[in-house]
Amino acid sequence: MRLTLVLPLLLVSLVGCQKSPDLSGRWNMGMGATTMQIEFGKDGNYSGTMNGMAGAGQVSGKYSLKGNMLEMDPPTVVGPGGATSPGGGKMRVKMISRGPNMYELDAGNQKFSLTRMGP
Repeated sequence: MRLTLVLPLLLVSLVGCQKSPDLSGRWNMGMGATTMQIEFGKDGNYSGTMNGMAGAGQVSGKYSLKGNMLEMDPPTVVGPGGATSPGGGKMRVKMISRGPNMYELDAGNQKFSLTRMGP
């Protein structure tokens, strides 16, 4: 009888836990006319390159995962004109799995793609 009470509680607690995806490695992030080839480190930092209508530049910043939510600080962009940061606060997006190496990033009013390029 005791097992019949414990088992449902254990199942409910396991269903409620959501493991964050492993983003460590190289990814391509498509955001309309802008693309970023970035590497997410296990230490919570990201870096890479960004190509868009304003040109190309090196990007770096911090990120965190909370369940299926990705939070990224605005990147510091270093290009021919110097370093800049777009500001605007953290980008918070819901990660929706679209396969083993692809996520749709849902920001509510905008959707982006995130595709693994390598380890």
